[in-house]
Order: sequence, then structure tokens, then C-alpha cells
Amino acid sequence: MKDIKDEIREAENWKVDANPGVYMSVNELVTLAIRGFGTCKKDSLKTGDYCASRKYCGEDACNCIRASFPAPEYYELYLRLREYYLHNVGEALLEKIAGEHMREKQ
Repeated sequence: MKDIKDEIREAENWKVDANPGVYMSVNELVTLAIRGFGTCKKDSLKTGDYCASRKYCGEDACNCIRASFPAPEYYELYLRLREYYLHNVGEALLEKIAGEHMREKQ
């Protein structure tokens, strides 16, 4: 991992950098919302998946998030899109399964 100070500085810059030239396409965001985005696993010294970046920079600005999203606004939009997708697809899937099950019973 990088020096802790460099990591923290990069996270702070990422949080406030209002660079209008940096963007992520709608297609990229939608694809991530459908597939899901996985950050590094929760810290665990037992399993060896300790993430110092998350510890020092926070869960919303660790290196894996900064590497995937060009700015915090894109990450926040991804979170909203993902929640919407999971809620609506989950609800529609349950209705479909329940409907099929009810038709089988008739």
C-alpha cells in the first residue's frame, strides 16, 4: 500500500475535486448498478483481507472506490441506482415466483 499520508491526501482530494472533465458514462453506471460493485472485503486479520485504505480514508473513499468512480457524486449515484435496481428487480422477481407457484397449485 502507498504511504498512509499519500493515501489520505488522495482520498481528501477525490472528495473535493470538482473536475468537470472527469465523468463516467451512463452505460458504465447502469452496468455497475446491475452487476453490483464489490469493495474489498470487511477487515479481518483472521482471513487476511485487511484494508488499510478503508481504515484511514473511510468506507466511502477507500482506494477501490476511488479507482472505480471518478468522483464521489458518481459513487453516490451508483448507490442510489443499485438500491433502486435491487428493490424493483427483487420485488418483480418475487411476484413472478409467487405467481408461478400459485398457478402450479391450481
